[in-house]
Amino acid sequence: MGSAWKNIFAYFIIMLATVALSGVAFAGASPQGCSAGDVEMTYPGTLDMCETTPPWCLAGTLCCGIAYPTIISQNEFNKYRSNFIMNSFYTNTVEPDYKSVADEARKPALFRMAAWGAFIDASILNDTLKDLGILSAQSTQSYTPSEQICKIGTLTRSLSASEARVDSDRLVLAELGLAKNLGRKSSISAAGSGQESNARLQEFVEKFCDLKTNNNGMSGMCQTATPVKDLQLNRDIDYTRLMANGMTINADLTDGSLTQDETNVIALSHYLYGHRQPSERLSGEQLESSGSQNLYAEYRSVAARRAAAQNSYNTLAAMKMAGSGGSDAYIKDVLSYIGMSGADVDVFVGAKNPDYAAVKSSYNAQMNLLTKQIYQDPSFYANLMDSKANVKRTSAALQGIGLMQQRDTYKSMARSEMLAALLVELEARKIANNVTGTKTK
Repeated sequence: MGSAWKNIFAYFIIMLATVALSGVAFAGASPQGCSAGDVEMTYPGTLDMCETTPPWCLAGTLCCGIAYPTIISQNEFNKYRSNFIMNSFYTNTVEPDYKSVADEARKPALFRMAAWGAFIDASILNDTLKDLGILSAQSTQSYTPSEQICKIGTLTRSLSASEARVDSDRLVLAELGLAKNLGRKSSISAAGSGQESNARLQEFVEKFCDLKTNNNGMSGMCQTATPVKDLQLNRDIDYTRLMANGMTINADLTDGSLTQDETNVIALSHYLYGHRQPSERLSGEQLESSGSQNLYAEYRSVAARRAAAQNSYNTLAAMKMAGSGGSDAYIKDVLSYIGMSGADVDVFVGAKNPDYAAVKSSYNAQMNLLTKQIYQDPSFYANLMDSKANVKRTSAALQGIGLMQQRDTYKSMARSEMLAALLVELEARKIANNVTGTKTK
């Protein structure tokens, strides 16, 4: 770079010297003749010269005045700039150097930009991986059901099947009660009140007699050699020990076997509904008379009211009879976890009478567990400290259980309304009979 500037400076000095010497030579030159069309002009203090537009000199002769060295200097400088400065010096020296400098400056800049881009890409990748990890954890937490949901699901398994058994058992008990009240053939009251009373008394002596009754005065009637076991004492009249103690009784009217609890339930219903029977049954010939027809119609009216009243008892008994048993294993696990021993669990779930094989858990046992006992487990509340999704699932499951319980409550209220309607009708009948003077039968 330094030598180039020195060459430029030297060339510029030589050019100036050349221009000066040319001006002196021009000043001492002889005037030249003008060509056709040129105008001869004379400048004060100078030689005569030819003035043309543009100024031209004769061929091979410098024919210029004082102004022409400036033009010549400009022409020479332009040639110098074009030939030397631009072509030789700039193109061959400066331009390659500038390109090299630009390349060297561009390389670190581009490398720095690449490094920045790599850091930005890495930052975006880390943020993306972090977001994906958070979303994956949230999805795993939200879409993975908790143990509590599984527990509720298994405890409600085959609950509808148990409810269907309740309906079947209720219908069987209703048919038995109706057959007794109507004196159907092969029933206990087929021959009238006398035979029925004897049959029920004999059943009392064999299966329900308590020797301590009547101040220990039953030894003359009841069996003393083989007294009735405590589990059977007065089961034909003791509603509390038979029906209100425990969730399940040893009764399953859908199978072909007969258990003592089934006998107990039927015997109790005979004392509660239809204890008084007609003295004798009317035959077909007797029903041909108008008086017998009216009496028989009255009997059927009484039987209808008894059947409506007995329906509540039949429903309660059926709800405590054997269910489908689809959740027995899980019910036993839950009861064991909340502190019941193995023997107590078997008694609670199956039945309380060890003389007979334990039956499957009843509908009442399943609903009692779902609506009461699972909340006695401390882990139930600990499991509520789970993800929001699982807490919502648990809430939805509990709402479903609540709907089932409300449905049972609705059915109970419907039966209560039926009983209240019967009571109102009976009271209204008494008032009507008093007004008309008709004797109430």
